Amino acid sequence: MFTPRYQFPKYSNLILNDFKGHQWKALQTFTTILPQVNLMVELRDLRAPISSRNCIFEILHKKYKTPRLIVYTKGDKFLSNNSSSGNTMLTPLVNKLNELHAGKDEYIIVDGRNTKQNKHLLDIIKYKYYSEDDYPLGFRLLICGIPNVGKSTIINSLRKNYFTSTIRGERTMGGTSKFKKVAKTGDEAGVTRKTSEVIKIDDCKNGIYLFDTPGISLPKKVMTQEKFLSLSLCGSVKKNIVDPVIQADYLLYLVNLQRDRLKMFGAGSTTSIPLSNNIYEVLDKMNGNNEKQNAMNFIDSVINGSNVLFDVDSLAIDQRCYDEILNSEVAKLGGTDDFISTVLYGSSTITKSNKGSRAIGSKFKKAKMVNKIF
Repeated sequence: MFTPRYQFPKYSNLILNDFKGHQWKALQTFTTILPQVNLMVELRDLRAPISSRNCIFEILHKKYKTPRLIVYTKGDKFLSNNSSSGNTMLTPLVNKLNELHAGKDEYIIVDGRNTKQNKHLLDIIKYKYYSEDDYPLGFRLLICGIPNVGKSTIINSLRKNYFTSTIRGERTMGGTSKFKKVAKTGDEAGVTRKTSEVIKIDDCKNGIYLFDTPGISLPKKVMTQEKFLSLSLCGSVKKNIVDPVIQADYLLYLVNLQRDRLKMFGAGSTTSIPLSNNIYEVLDKMNGNNEKQNAMNFIDSVINGSNVLFDVDSLAIDQRCYDEILNSEVAKLGGTDDFISTVLYGSSTITKSNKGSRAIGSKFKKAKMVNKIF
């Protein structure tokens, strides 16, 4: 009888840090924008609902007391692989999310490329706008999340809906208009590198506007090997950072743990994957040109052909443990006030020695603070 691995081996050559300089700058911009934002829309990947939760956004949410809506993207990854059983596959995951979010933030599951689903998201935003006071400058959103979680795709879809509805009158008058993306998209992390100016997405009341922001990676202080590999499978880590063989090994580990669940719901085929805990045995049976190519082919075939979850504990974790993990991560970053202080003053405070020597430059101060946390 086949027994899957219940613990993934440690890889000493894995670098658990993908935090970039432009992300640091974006965090500083967040502290300026959030006081004027009416709703924080945080995107997470449905395939990794725990790993794609960034404790930095929790800190910002608590500090500025900005109302928040959680949007789980990549819902299409479940429904498209097997439409007849897609809803059945989602049922246990939705039940778990209901439990984890009970009494806390509201959430919605979307496919960022689906116009109808994004219109539903906009309807929720409008409802929140109508439920609040009248804002003279309009209702303002901040779209945030980890890298490559689908922020720009959703923004372009929302903007396209608005563009289509507003130019209908122009077309009847003989004018021609062409939609242009307002946010760059790509299948790789780090496409958006700076916070956008306000983007209008609806004429409701005084207008609905949003800020697009770069994806923010998790700090190395709260990163684990399993979380990093889960994010790499989501596409939230640059492709050249993780060896594809290690990625394939982790994916095999996940598939073996979830075989019974996948078979139960009949969603996606894992029968072609050998019953083995040895990734090299699996790769040897593939027809690629080399080991790394076989690993990449294996990853693509499994991700596109099955409904595997990238978080081991997605369906097993309870709300208490879910909250404890988050609180522990916030504490590792020094707590809310200390973290915000580091973001605000780490690159601008000038520190002088007691002996009156020259001040430490802001660049040195910034590097010191970034290395301390990230």
